[in-house]
Amino acid sequence: HLKYTIPPAIALTLLYRPLLTRLDVYKILFLVIIALVSTTPWDSYLIRTRIWTYPSNAIIGPTLFDIPAEELFFFVVQTYTTSLLYLFLSKPTFHPAYLRVEEDTQAQHHAKAAAPRWRYLKFGGKLVLAYGIKAGTDMIEEGRKGTYMGLIIVWAAPFLLLLWYDRTAEPAW
Repeated sequence: HLKYTIPPAIALTLLYRPLLTRLDVYKILFLVIIALVSTTPWDSYLIRTRIWTYPSNAIIGPTLFDIPAEELFFFVVQTYTTSLLYLFLSKPTFHPAYLRVEEDTQAQHHAKAAAPRWRYLKFGGKLVLAYGIKAGTDMIEEGRKGTYMGLIIVWAAPFLLLLWYDRTAEPAW
C-alpha cells in the first residue's frame, strides 16, 4: 500500500481538493460502503473455502471475517482512488447553458424509430446476464474447474444487471 495505492490516493486528493464538493464526498462514501458491503462476503467465502490464501507472514493486522485488515483497506483505498479519478475526469469543462439548441427534426425522427429496437436490445442484455447467473450457479454446483469462474459470475452479474436496469423503459414484451 505504501508504494502502489496510498501515493496515488494522496496525489488525487491534493489535485481534486479545490474542486471537491459535499456531494462528491457523499458519492465517494457511498461507493466505499458499497465496495465493502459487496466484497466482504465474497472475500470471506473465498478465504474460508481456501480458494484464496494469505501467507501468515504477510498479514500484520487483525482480520474481519477472516479477511486481513490490509485487504479491507485495499477495498477502501482502491474505491476512493477510482472515485476521485472518475470525478476529476468527468468534471464539466464548459456549461451547456451557453450552447444553442438547434431543432433537428430528422434526428428526432431517427431517434424515435430506433427506440423500440433499443428496448429489445436492452431486454436481450438482461436475458444474457440472467443466463450468466444461472450458468455461474451451475458451475459452482458442479464443483470442478469452473467453480472459481462461476463464483466470479455469480458475484458480478447481479451488479451488472442492476446497472443494466432502466426504470424509465417500458417492458419489451
